[in-house]
Amino acid sequence: MLVYAPPLVVPLAAQPHPVGPEALVEVEENVFVGPPVAIDEDGGLHIDFVEADEVLESILVPADQLLLGTDPTQCPVDVSDETVEVTPVTFDFITSPGIAVLTADGIFPGLLTDQALPDFDVTTFAEHTVYWFLYASAPVEISATDGGCVDEGATIEASFDAGWNWVAWTVVLDETDDVSHVHATDVEAPDLVSLTMILPN
Repeated sequence: MLVYAPPLVVPLAAQPHPVGPEALVEVEENVFVGPPVAIDEDGGLHIDFVEADEVLESILVPADQLLLGTDPTQCPVDVSDETVEVTPVTFDFITSPGIAVLTADGIFPGLLTDQALPDFDVTTFAEHTVYWFLYASAPVEISATDGGCVDEGATIEASFDAGWNWVAWTVVLDETDDVSHVHATDVEAPDLVSLTMILPN
């Protein structure tokens, strides 16, 4: 798992063959990784989300501050319970919290999508769902959908349970087929996803 503290976080399964830490560990400033797992022979993996501990709790933010990189004066976030804290989230064609891929050359961000991505064109992203994760300290409903949020680049309309939740990002295009903003909603854990590793240029 890869997780960014404010401002960046992510969990990976500890089974069947742990090859790293059993909890979140800071690998560089504000960047944490969790327990990784080997990919199965059939190409699958089991995501075992990290339990709440002092490290995870230290990077939680109030639920109305979950959208990293947005101005709260321009994009007010409504929450059903102001006492709830969550993992901060970001989407810049890399998601956090999300998945990281551990290789001999280092750790690289990964993308979980509903289908394999043929390319990284914005119109391709608009045709697919990108998955990420959110940890909530208690059940909470979160809404940020007004024009200011669109201008800030992110909207959300979701209801989360206590603990880890699956979330879906969708890319919304404008009339010129450029990115207008991304929109987040809560989803049930999908039966099948595709993992794409993001390599540096």
